[in-house]
Amino acid sequence: ANDLDMYLMDSTGRVLGRSNGGVSGQSELISARLQEGTYVVEIRSFRKAETGAFVFNSGQYRLSVTVQ
Repeated sequence: ANDLDMYLMDSTGRVLGRSNGGVSGQSELISARLQEGTYVVEIRSFRKAETGAFVFNSGQYRLSVTVQ
């Protein structure tokens, strides 16, 4: 299973929040109060291949964003 991590960044790429606590399919959550603007959410997959190499950006996920 993949260990997905989630990052919230502003339009310049500065990381505003991260969630990397879930493992093997568990949910990730970032909760933040943000000013109006443009933001980027990046989902990364992190796992070690049998060769010992790290494998990134593979796996399936569903992203939900709630605006209040």
